Amino acid sequence: MTYIALSRMIAAVSGIVLTYGLYAQVWKIFNTKSAQDFTLSIILAILFNEIAWLNYGITTTEWPIILITSLNLPAGILMALVHSNSCHNQLHILQF
Repeated sequence: MTYIALSRMIAAVSGIVLTYGLYAQVWKIFNTKSAQDFTLSIILAILFNEIAWLNYGITTTEWPIILITSLNLPAGILMALVHSNSCHNQLHILQF
C-alpha cells in the first residue's frame, strides 16, 4: 500500500468519525432545544473549516475529502441556524 493510499484511508476514517460527532451534537442540540454550550466562534470555525476542506478537495479532486465535507457542511449550517435561533429566543425572553 502506498503512502497516498494509506493517507486517503486515514482521512476517510477520520472524516466518518468527525461526521458522526457533528451529527450527534446537532441531534443533542435539537433534543435539548439549547445551543448554549456552543459559542458562535466555534460554530463559525467549524463552518470555515468545512468550506476550506471542501475547496481543497475540489481543487485536488480528492473524492474522500469532497464526500466527507459535503456531509459535514450541512451539520455546521444546522448548528449555526439552531444557535442563531436559540440566541434570538433568549434575547426575546430577556426583553420582557
